Parts: sequence; structure tokens; C-alpha cells
Amino acid sequence: MKTVLFALWALALAASAQTPRFYVKHDAGGAADGSSWEDAFTDLQPAFDAARVKRGIVRIWVAEGVYRPGLDGYQVGESSRDVFVYGGYAGTETDPNARDWRANRTVISGDLGVQGDAADNAHYLLGALSLQCFFDGLVFEDAGVAVSDAGGSPQYANCTFLRNRSVSADAWNCLFLFNVEVADRFHTYCTYAFNSVEPQLESEKTSNCISFLPGAREPLISHPRMFFLGDPLFFRNPSPETGDLGDLRLRRDSAAIGAGSPVGWFDSTDTDQDGERTEPIAIDFAGNPIADPPHCGAYGWVPLPPDEIQLTETTVPENARIGDEVSQLIAHDPDSLQGTTVGLVPGEGDEHNSLFNTKDNRLFVGGRLDAEQGGPLRIRLRATDEDGLRFEKPFSLTLIDQRDQTLDLIVEERVAVEAGGDAS
Repeated sequence: MKTVLFALWALALAASAQTPRFYVKHDAGGAADGSSWEDAFTDLQPAFDAARVKRGIVRIWVAEGVYRPGLDGYQVGESSRDVFVYGGYAGTETDPNARDWRANRTVISGDLGVQGDAADNAHYLLGALSLQCFFDGLVFEDAGVAVSDAGGSPQYANCTFLRNRSVSADAWNCLFLFNVEVADRFHTYCTYAFNSVEPQLESEKTSNCISFLPGAREPLISHPRMFFLGDPLFFRNPSPETGDLGDLRLRRDSAAIGAGSPVGWFDSTDTDQDGERTEPIAIDFAGNPIADPPHCGAYGWVPLPPDEIQLTETTVPENARIGDEVSQLIAHDPDSLQGTTVGLVPGEGDEHNSLFNTKDNRLFVGGRLDAEQGGPLRIRLRATDEDGLRFEKPFSLTLIDQRDQTLDLIVEERVAVEAGGDAS
């Protein structure tokens, strides 16, 4: 038994030795040797330099934040091979799949000098790439040439290319916004918006992609490579005038849902870091499973639950009678078309549910109210959408003592009369 355990330990140690990992965190305060989050490199270039002398696969984990190279970009090194760079970490994780590239934006920015002035931006963001470089979960922005394939054929997944003069990258699950030119490279599950030049509709290199054309009357879906052209119905459209990147998730009534076709692309960047790169692409830009038939664009569609409930009124007069309306119940659901139903539900904060009832998203008095019991009236509400997804929230209602209000009014009138005012 000890022999078996030792053999397993030896194999794990060998695998660990064969796959070195370096950490990058812009605000780390340790030894800066890249050995852990605490001792992480504070910039990407030292990590690339360290990777250059390693053999085989090297993984670089990068924490959220903004990283700025020199004018000619970060030099990965033509001699290094199989360099995998993963963004989207908060900077504390030990699990490779605990990262979130949407929430923890990991930005390589070419905005070097005067912020917002493109005249002094970096010429490149990445240069002198190795024969096999893979970038996953990063944002490349504000450069002349966002990425260069000099010396190799890098690949990109779950990345955003923003406000660059030129982008030339093999990519999947990527967003291209506000760039001057996006070159005709191999793209799968990508979304383009407000780029001056984009891959052509008839290109054989693009599949299951979206090109956003605001105001287009009818979407055009090309076959067999599946390229969606028109208005895909995003949650919120991007705006080059305001710089708003929008919310490029697809609404449930988007024609791009299910408009794609099975593609031959594989998980070449090893997004899940399991060492297997021949498995099909399994998730979209949001990390949700890709449906069958697949979607077009970087985002698929999954039903979203309600995320808020509001009352139009939170006070109740003590003399309210059974059946009197107290408030309208307003629920927010990001993608519901049929609306949501709001009702009372047992749970924390439901002490006074029995005094009310609901109908047609309205709250009504359902029992005798007594202000003398003291304290607020606590109820718990649940919103349910057409997919059966739910959101719950407790509320406190203030019970108004009408007798106290009447007494206050009499006192105010008496004071006004004594002061010579008109109490009529």
C-alpha cells in the first residue's frame, strides 16, 4: 500500500514539475518571484521572462487589474513554447476554475501616457510570441496593434478586444468592440460591434459569430458557416458615443439563439486547465453550457431569475378594512417576456403574512390590523417568472395609528386658533 501511495505521490510531483505556474498580481507586496499570490510578480513581463527558460507547458495566472506594457508590448519570447495565460482571478484562488473573467477584469492596456490620448498609446500589446501561446479571460485595449502573431500562431478565448487600431487573432468566445479593423482570422462564437472593418460575411474562417448592425430590419443568417448579421437583441446595446460597452447577452427572443451550427473548434486554450485540449468548446463567454443547436455570438442564452421586488407603498392605515389594497407589487426580471407573479411565501421575515393576501401582483389587507401591537408588520414575498425561477425578499410595513393622527390634527387646529390663525 505504501508503495502505491508513494508511486501516486511521485506521479503528482512529476506532473507538477512539468507544469510550472507563475502568478501575477499588480498590488502584490511579497518577494515578487511569481511563486504564489502573496509573492506574485507585479507585472506580466517578469512572468514571460520566467516562462521563457522553462520547457513544456507553463501556466500564468493573472489577477484582476490593469497592466501596461512598453510601447512595443510585452515580449513573450519566441523560444518559449506552450505558454498559457489566464486572466479573471481575484488574486486568492487555488482552484483553476474559480476565476471569473467578467467580474475580475484583467486588462492589458496600451493607454500609456496621457490617459485617453491615443497619440501616445502602445504600438503593440503583445509581441514576439512563442510558437504556441494561449490567452484566456483577458481584455486587450487601446493599442495600435492589439496582438501580433510574429513568431507564432497564438490563440485567444473569452477575451475582449476594445478600441484598438488593428486586431489579428484566432479567437473563440471573444468580443470585438470599437476597433478600427478586425482581421479575417479563424473566429468562432465571437461578437463584433461598431468596428470599422470586420471579417466578411462570406468568410470561411468565421462560424457562429454575430455582427451587430443597429437598426437593421431583418437579421441575415448565412450558411453554412453561420454568421448572424443584424440586431440580435442584446440586453443593452453598446454605444461608441458614450463608451458604454453594453450588455451583450442575448434576450430570450433573439433570433441568434439556436441559429448556429456544430463547429469543429476545440478547447485549444484549455479553459478548464484539465490538460485536455481536444474536447469541444463547452461554455460561452458567461461560462454557461452551449446548447444544442448552438447560438451565434459570444453569449448563449439561459433563463435568468427575477432579481428585485418593489412595493409602491409601505405604510398601512390601522383602519384599513379586509380587502383594501395596500400596494402594487413590482418585480424586475432581466429577460422575462410574460412578466412575473409576486405572492406571499413562508420564510424568514414572514411573521405577519397571515394579515395580507395577494392577487394580480397587488397586496391586500387580509386580516384585522391593530397598531397597539407595536413594531412593523413583516411579510415575505416571492417573484416567479415563466421559467419557474424565483426571487424572494422580506419587507417591513409601517402601520399608521389613525387615532394618533386625528389627535395630532386637533392639537394643530387648537394651536392655530389660539395664535389667531384660521382653523377652518
